[in-house]
Amino acid sequence: MKNIKIEVISGKFGPCLAIGTEGEITRVAGPKTCGGGTTLHSFDVNIAELRSMLDEYEKDEDEPKCPNCGRPEEFTGGPDYCPCEDDDGDVGF
Repeated sequence: MKNIKIEVISGKFGPCLAIGTEGEITRVAGPKTCGGGTTLHSFDVNIAELRSMLDEYEKDEDEPKCPNCGRPEEFTGGPDYCPCEDDDGDVGF
């Protein structure tokens, strides 16, 4: 199985997160390293496992959820009812 490298890099303006292969790393979060930086942590991550995890996060975002408790709709009894209580003590959506 193919792996990808995920690195936490300390740069001049703070830490950043980078992802890629040996010799070709791309910053995905945090400030630019401005021509250099020091790798604080490096992880080899299985691409298929990472993709599967990201797909799960994306799927969770697409599912309707109760705005009060965050439960997915499938556990609330339908789109118009949730057994939780909101700030006013009302039950449901």
